[in-house]
Amino acid sequence: RDLVTLRDGCRATEVDARYIEAIIGYNDERFRWGVRMAEEHLLKGRKNPTIAVWGLAYKKDTASTKNSRSLRVLQELAGRARIRAYDPLVKQVDPKLGATICSREEALAQADGLLIMTEWDEFAKVDPAVFKTMARPVIIDCVGVLRQDPPGIQVHSMGKS
Repeated sequence: RDLVTLRDGCRATEVDARYIEAIIGYNDERFRWGVRMAEEHLLKGRKNPTIAVWGLAYKKDTASTKNSRSLRVLQELAGRARIRAYDPLVKQVDPKLGATICSREEALAQADGLLIMTEWDEFAKVDPAVFKTMARPVIIDCVGVLRQDPPGIQVHSMGKS
């Protein structure tokens, strides 16, 4: 949102904003990448899968969801999957998004895959054993927070896949 404000200020004062627009475009591509990966690896060929989502906040260490990519992804998945979501600070979202807020472990239980949407430190340090409760061991790490791929799990990570 700071970049959008800066871009708009540049436009209003006729300052070249191409660099800022490129960054905004890159951020939008990151959103589209997450949706594409979810469609390809979590939704394709499955009727109403259960998807765990870790991270709802706009960025780590905040409860703000304003301009959150996570909520945009939830909008894209609404009606196409059952969503169980966890965030350390965000405890509710718009009911129209169709997500159930729960604990990190409850989100994973029998899930058909996991989307990691916010780079919380606790996600980087998670014990890989927590993923054993998933029905399908597939993780889409949209923020590149996982330090290493957990053994036996298919991981698609931003910047690597």
